[in-house]
Amino acid sequence: MVEDSFEDERFLRELLEEAAEAKVWPPSIEWEPAFAATAAEACDLAIDGGFDAILLNLSLPDSRVLHETFMSVFGVARSTPILVIADEPDGPLEALLLREGAQDFLLKSALDAEPLARRLKHAVERQRYVNSFSITKLADAVAAPRQIAVGTLPLDLIAVAEATLVE
Repeated sequence: MVEDSFEDERFLRELLEEAAEAKVWPPSIEWEPAFAATAAEACDLAIDGGFDAILLNLSLPDSRVLHETFMSVFGVARSTPILVIADEPDGPLEALLLREGAQDFLLKSALDAEPLARRLKHAVERQRYVNSFSITKLADAVAAPRQIAVGTLPLDLIAVAEATLVE
């Protein structure tokens, strides 16, 4: 969770605790939230990995442009679903972020525990599908690189495929 406001962090923490109690996901899944107050801290945590999802507030003290906040975190956590949390509705920003790779765009004022838990669960499942699909495409590209047009693969997959072929 990336949030710079202590009150909002506490509110979100309480929602996550209620969400865990709602039993939307299987009891075998245990989670422990990690918190960051800046985009830089979020990037440091995301690089280390191990997160199932990221709740990202875009209005952070070290961020001036909301879109850039998302892109900096997304740049180091492409395989982790990012759910953006906004203070106010912003249709154009929401559309842009969803096109750029955000899994969801949530308003703080409309958050409730069980719907939040479901959205987190769905985002994690969608991202698992996307990740498995990307790995399958990469494996196909490495096995038979001339069968897939380079323009159909994301740039990060092309770089991995090229590195694999060189090795």
